[in-house]
Amino acid sequence: MTDFQKKLKSLLSDEDLKIREKAVEQMSQHYEIMLKWNKTHNLTRIVSLEDASHKHYLDCILGFNFVSEKGCLHDMGSGAGFPGIIGAILRPQQKFFLVEPARKRATFLKQVKSVLGLNNVHILNQRAETVMNAEGVISRGTFSWPTLSPLLDPLIPGGNVYLWIGQSPSEAVFRTAIQDLGHGCSWGSYDLGSAGIRNLGMVHKQKNS
Repeated sequence: MTDFQKKLKSLLSDEDLKIREKAVEQMSQHYEIMLKWNKTHNLTRIVSLEDASHKHYLDCILGFNFVSEKGCLHDMGSGAGFPGIIGAILRPQQKFFLVEPARKRATFLKQVKSVLGLNNVHILNQRAETVMNAEGVISRGTFSWPTLSPLLDPLIPGGNVYLWIGQSPSEAVFRTAIQDLGHGCSWGSYDLGSAGIRNLGMVHKQKNS
């Protein structure tokens, strides 16, 4: 068992969560590939075992508690694969499209898909704005608030956006902004320990939009 697997299992135990053993192994593989690529391609600033397992992997795992298991999900600006790769590992029955405009990062994602055997993953080397007819959109740390057009515009009426949010915006600001756009919204929160409270803002695109 790798140090990463031990650490992630410990974090999951603290949250009284359990995921498939294969999923833990695949996340460990992803972490090792990410470390190698990060030396030359700057995929993420958070690379230490302690921080990555906590602030990347556990954050994604807890956030997916609020994400529907129905329909296909587009990860806009997937980068190092957070949250798209993690979601695909957790949910092998759900289809994920990882949208990444940077060619080198898209190549990284293709290697991860191949090594991990993620048949439910499709890599799209293109900008989020060029995506059409997305059933669901997920995004984590790609677009700074209040940039919402790249997430909402590709979405079909009745579709949902799931946006990982740190400390800003607040729930009140998020709800006001989404309601002003004429869409429905909801909010979820979870405690990430030393990293503080994390939030998931959800947008429900109106069918008449």
